Amino acid sequence: MRDNISPEEKLLRLIRGPKKQGVITEKTEKNRQWNFSFPKYLIFPNINKIIFAIFALSCIYLIYTFAYPLFISNNINLPKVTEEKIPEEKIQAIQQIKPYEFYLQGLKNRQIFSGASGQESEKSAGTINADLIKDMTLVGIVAGDNPQAIIQDKKTQKTYYVTKGQFIGEFKVEDIQDGKIILNYSGQKLELYL
Repeated sequence: MRDNISPEEKLLRLIRGPKKQGVITEKTEKNRQWNFSFPKYLIFPNINKIIFAIFALSCIYLIYTFAYPLFISNNINLPKVTEEKIPEEKIQAIQQIKPYEFYLQGLKNRQIFSGASGQESEKSAGTINADLIKDMTLVGIVAGDNPQAIIQDKKTQKTYYVTKGQFIGEFKVEDIQDGKIILNYSGQKLELYL
């Protein structure tokens, strides 16, 4: 060693401590236990290469997608439709113009806002009508200038004396005739007989 070391340098060496060459302390051993090496393909420069390759492939696919319609032919071969020969009688029947009254009569007979077809609605209306008035019976009719009908409701066990225009629950008395009355329920005409 050198004897010509200044006191300041000696003091610095004391503060720094002795040089540790080749000495492994416990602290560095613990750090090495937790440090593990990544596989080569996961090293940062390799990840950049993988991301760049995916980006390049995406760009190539995007360019191909936009350029493909420019290179395909504009001639699309569609299957040919064969024309059927329709007899002239059918064409004339189709083209025949009917008078306005024909269409007007069809509109008057049809219930435009009903969900069922005409036949189904008539069948269902018949069953609905029977169900609505099954508990009501016409007991009698009092004749006169202002005729009255006597109706008994079997469900509620009540007897009603009504004239034309009055209501029995949801039923309106439309007309009182000899031997029968006509009730209106939501636009449906129902008849009760003696």
